[in-house]
Amino acid sequence: MAVYVLAGLGLEELASVFDTAAAISPWDPSAGLHFVLLLGFGLRYTPELLLIPLLHMLVVSPLNIAPLYVLLCAIWIMLGYSLASALLLHKLHIDPYLRRFRDVFRFTIVTFITSLVVSGLYVTTLAAAGSLSWSQWTVQVIREWAGEATGIAMLAPPLLLLLRLASEAKWQDTQERPTQQIGSGRLRSQAVLDYSIDLTALIFAIWLGYGFPPGLSLEYSYFVFLPLIWIAVRHGFERAVLAVLIINIGVTLLVYIRSGNNTLALQFCLMTVSYTGLLVGAAVTERQRVEASLRESQQQYQNLYDSAPDSYASIAVNGIIRSINQIGADFLGYRKQELIGRPIWLTIYQPDWQLAQQWLDRVLRERLVTGENELRKIRKDGSVVWVRERSQLLFDQDGTPTELHVICRDITESKHAEEQLLHNAFHDALTGLPNRALFMNRLERAVEYSKRDEDYLFAVLFLDLDRFKVINDSLGHTLGDEFLIAIARRLEACIRPIDTAARLGGDEFTILLEGIDDISDTIQVAERIQAQLTLPFNLGGQEVFTTASIGIVLRTTSNNHPEDLLRDADIAMYRAKSLGKARYEIFNPEMRNRAIARLQMETELRRAIERQEFRIHYQPIVSLQTGRIVGFEALIRWQHPNRGLVYPTEFMSIAEEIGLGLALDRWVLREACHQLQQWQEQFLSSPADEESAASDSSRAIQSLTINVNLGTPQFGQAELLQHIDRVLQETHLDASSLQLEITENAIMQNDEAASVMLSQLGAMGIRLLVDDFGTGYSSLGRLHRFAIDMLKIDRSFVSNIGTSAVSLEITETIVTLAQKLDVDVTAEGVETAEQLARLRELNCGYGQGYFFSMPLEASAAEALIVTNPRW
Repeated sequence: MAVYVLAGLGLEELASVFDTAAAISPWDPSAGLHFVLLLGFGLRYTPELLLIPLLHMLVVSPLNIAPLYVLLCAIWIMLGYSLASALLLHKLHIDPYLRRFRDVFRFTIVTFITSLVVSGLYVTTLAAAGSLSWSQWTVQVIREWAGEATGIAMLAPPLLLLLRLASEAKWQDTQERPTQQIGSGRLRSQAVLDYSIDLTALIFAIWLGYGFPPGLSLEYSYFVFLPLIWIAVRHGFERAVLAVLIINIGVTLLVYIRSGNNTLALQFCLMTVSYTGLLVGAAVTERQRVEASLRESQQQYQNLYDSAPDSYASIAVNGIIRSINQIGADFLGYRKQELIGRPIWLTIYQPDWQLAQQWLDRVLRERLVTGENELRKIRKDGSVVWVRERSQLLFDQDGTPTELHVICRDITESKHAEEQLLHNAFHDALTGLPNRALFMNRLERAVEYSKRDEDYLFAVLFLDLDRFKVINDSLGHTLGDEFLIAIARRLEACIRPIDTAARLGGDEFTILLEGIDDISDTIQVAERIQAQLTLPFNLGGQEVFTTASIGIVLRTTSNNHPEDLLRDADIAMYRAKSLGKARYEIFNPEMRNRAIARLQMETELRRAIERQEFRIHYQPIVSLQTGRIVGFEALIRWQHPNRGLVYPTEFMSIAEEIGLGLALDRWVLREACHQLQQWQEQFLSSPADEESAASDSSRAIQSLTINVNLGTPQFGQAELLQHIDRVLQETHLDASSLQLEITENAIMQNDEAASVMLSQLGAMGIRLLVDDFGTGYSSLGRLHRFAIDMLKIDRSFVSNIGTSAVSLEITETIVTLAQKLDVDVTAEGVETAEQLARLRELNCGYGQGYFFSMPLEASAAEALIVTNPRW
């Protein structure tokens, strides 16, 4: 407070030094000090505003008026400036440090008016006290107002500015001191030079305006406006404040030195210059601040624009790139300058130009504010990437499209993943060939095209490898997969690019031949495939050979459904396989009829088991030495409700394929054992009358046996022994009465396991027969290792022994072999007395065939046993 009082009194005395008239000074700086105290330190210092006027008017420069008037003058000053400060701080909410233009503008207006009001009250009080005449009231009010306003304008802003700088410096002292910046010395030198130039311009203008007569003329005093405006425009508010202070001091000193007396002109000039300089400087600073803020915002936007994770670009409606962010330029491999001003077609992959042009035309034509598109772009290095573009269309005031803002996101990885998923969905994972879904799609397309063009011809080939299971089981699944891959490559080499080779699964492949001329084209492809597959495959250093069965179907007007075509090709393939494999067959409607019949038979077989439609017929086996019946072979028959009696050659292979063969074999075994046990009980219980036929039958039945065929599925079952033993126990049949017939192929397929199995069956007392001997692939070198009791010569040899020397020799060889191996022989298919005689000549042990009896139902067989015939 002491500093304030001393400074105020000193400023009052300093102003009085430059009085150019009685108690009239060019400016009153103490008024500015009052505002600094209230704005800078708060309204709580309002009472202190009384001190300086009272001390000055009563002690330092006493006025010749009553103390009451002196007190009133001081009160007007205190009330005027305190109310003005309160208005500025609490109503107009200015920054007391005058940081913004609105703060300076409001400060200027309020102080301008306040100084006028305070001056009027002050001069009125002096006139009332008789210190001056009322005739001088107007002039004196204007002079006091000009002096007060100029003093406020010249002193308050620089002092408030110093307070702000002191506050900022104090705050910076609490922060970490910045490191010395490179080039700061050069900046200080530039600042000194700028200040020197400004000061020189001000001194020259002051001397030019007030150094020559008439120096106090308003016409010449306005020379000082030029450097002030120049400084304010160049540097803004802070430098303008300093210039205003220098002008006021410099002009006053020069006028004082020249003893000028035009005080009113001087006051108005200084007041106008001061307020003009403040307002212009504040306006320039505000503009600089706005521009700096705008530049900062633009820089922040540019930083965000350049560092955004996506590519941003602005494109004119004619396709020229106006701007692009750094990420977008880097993504395309260019510098931004290389892209701006260039057409967008530079960055679009050429095959997508038409798509991009159509999209741009649609956006502009339909005025789509937002849109989205996916296309390929090409980088500077030539690589192609996928992008998803989202666009925003901008319009001018007339609603005309001006430019397109585009955001591009790299979707190359997701696109590749999508393509891979799509490829996986329609291609076989192992071979890379089209799968069933894609094949059916292309087949459907071919069917639809053929409906529009009757001359269009295509064919479907269905291919199944003949020995894949053997290869896969022997070499392992890994080499089996390599084998399938090699097959796929050879199939692709056999067809044209417009054709389709597909893998349906396992070892099944299909081929679609499109646009062929006739069936000969298809046959050539099939033969080419067969030739390629006959060449060896090298798998793990081992050569492997294979063949394929191929079914062919041509497009006709009757098969317009893809599923039917594939089904017919499959039927033809199975026909080729059934005819010996390694061949092709062309589909005809009869094949479909057979397939339908087969499917119907499968269904009826399952129902036949439920309905108990199967029967067992018994064919006698005769000793060729005694001519008597020594046993029966149990043969299954199917009593079909519509077709009558069906033989096993028509249904057993199908039953085995659909998994019913084992169940039928087990049923036959149980029924046959049960039937023989019933016959034994029945005839053993007959009266012991030696001369009766029943008595002869009783003796014959004691050695009667039953032959049951053991199918390949049943022979391979691990629980076969347990099952046979259980059947024998349940039927109470002696094991020696049971003879099991096994094909030589079934034995050879199991080899070591078969040897063990046969030995165990023989240990149970069951006799074992090799059925259809001579038609399979048995090795004579290994035959002696198996526990075999009898060989059954196939009927194909027996039926021709009377007409074919070869058949006779084969039959004789088998009989001789059996004798060497010490096993019995049964000849199947004996139908004539001549055949019987030949067999007896060859010392064949047993015979079976229609010559003796056809297979009989149980009741007829029982009657035959009773008659006990002899041949």
